[in-house]
Amino acid sequence: MATAASHVLTKGDSPGAAPAGKIRLYADDDGDLIKVDESGNEVDITQTPFGLNSSNLDGIQYLFMPDPQRSNKNLSVTMCQFLWAENSVSNNEWMKIGRATDSDTGHIMPHDGTIIGVTALCENAQSTAQFFRLYINGSQVSSNFFAFPSGSGRRQQQLTDKNTDFSRGDRIRLRAGDNGSIGDTNISLFVKWRS
Repeated sequence: MATAASHVLTKGDSPGAAPAGKIRLYADDDGDLIKVDESGNEVDITQTPFGLNSSNLDGIQYLFMPDPQRSNKNLSVTMCQFLWAENSVSNNEWMKIGRATDSDTGHIMPHDGTIIGVTALCENAQSTAQFFRLYINGSQVSSNFFAFPSGSGRRQQQLTDKNTDFSRGDRIRLRAGDNGSIGDTNISLFVKWRS
């Protein structure tokens, strides 16, 4: 049996909330996650607090729980970040990944999932707001997925209310709007896997 990973679950979303209990998760001989209670007895993992459950996606074991902010979708506890960065991006240009030179680059999703948030920063904003469009597999999903507020200099955006689904194998891309040029732009999409 592998070394236990202990997690303290709390009631509510506020920091310092009363602990709901401790669970210890182990990987058994087959690599599946099992729950062991405080007495050392194996317990069905689907009976953990808050609806925490385990599922296998393409051979990888993940923990999931219902997300009440997103219609109780069964989303992973794990969150992944996907990054785009551009020295300068202007009217209708695509955001690129790393040092890719092709504007057709995008992140390929390994599992079904949901975009839950976005953070973005640019250093040289125009005086007008600059919006970004979200594309999945070449189709525009949102014409105003997020926007930098108007004003000059450094601008940033943090949104945690996104709820955009995608499927395994989908290619996700971002494209600037037509409100001029911005510089030193970094955008992160935050994703949870969906079972």
